[in-house]
Amino acid sequence: MTNASARSMICPFETISGTRTWLLAYIIADHVLNGPVRQKRVSLSGTVRGLILMAVVISGIFLVVKNLSGYTFSPDFIIFLDIGHLGMVMLYLMVALYCLVTKKNWITALQRHMNKG
Repeated sequence: MTNASARSMICPFETISGTRTWLLAYIIADHVLNGPVRQKRVSLSGTVRGLILMAVVISGIFLVVKNLSGYTFSPDFIIFLDIGHLGMVMLYLMVALYCLVTKKNWITALQRHMNKG
């Protein structure tokens, strides 16, 4: 047994740790290059797009599970998954096109009210 295989047996989450390292490096580089983060929130169009993408991902996961051996879904549920997944993708494309044309962003800056007095 080599050291690499022995180490991966000891720490099966090594790739997760590496991912966290890359994420931390990205956050630090973003802070250095773009300055400190301003207060932002997800806009309404960002929320709608996020919910549609979440529905696409969930239906996609069910479509992947459907193809695994040992899992059987009824034919009606499979048709529902196929049409629902395709419909959500088409809906996302239409919403994304609308947001592109009207220049709506995923996030908006919070307005700070200065009280002088």
